[in-house]
Amino acid sequence: LDIPTDGKRYWLRVDRQAIDRLRLHVPGPPPAQVAETGLGKRAGPDPDWPDAFLLPLPEDSQGLITVYLEVDGQGLLYMRPEILSADTLEARDRSSQLLYGALYGLLMLLALAAIFRQFTRPAAGAWQVLLAVAALGVACAATNDHLDMLPLGNWIASLGPKVVPAGWLVACAPLLWSSAHYAGLDKTREGL
Repeated sequence: LDIPTDGKRYWLRVDRQAIDRLRLHVPGPPPAQVAETGLGKRAGPDPDWPDAFLLPLPEDSQGLITVYLEVDGQGLLYMRPEILSADTLEARDRSSQLLYGALYGLLMLLALAAIFRQFTRPAAGAWQVLLAVAALGVACAATNDHLDMLPLGNWIASLGPKVVPAGWLVACAPLLWSSAHYAGLDKTREGL
């Protein structure tokens, strides 16, 4: 890698995919692991809302350096590592924070609307919507590596990358259930 000699901190960025763990090693007598990240585990000091896996490069890294990236994962891996400066990373973190804030804020508003509807019209199927919103929230948190903000999130993340497709699969059931309720299928097609 060719790291600029401007004295700034740099990070190695790898897009999220079916990766259990990434480790960054530097050669030398003896070779040393300098950073580790993965699903449910962030390399510190990590931004609050990363949009990818981030590994901090050693602070004294400038000029041409050699690093080794160890990858533990499943499936077809398409690796496109990027080197980002702390300034670029901060700008991306701000835009990610805005996007994730809007996503989780919208899910929270939907949950509050479902709770309000349950109190005003108990037979309206609001608890099905609330269950669907909760399942969507967990699936989104698993996809975006934000499980650490949920109760039991670290335990869920320790199950590995299979949590993401399983989360979306589990989220589909209450979504279909609430859709069937609001479409009136329970009234028109009782056996469906």
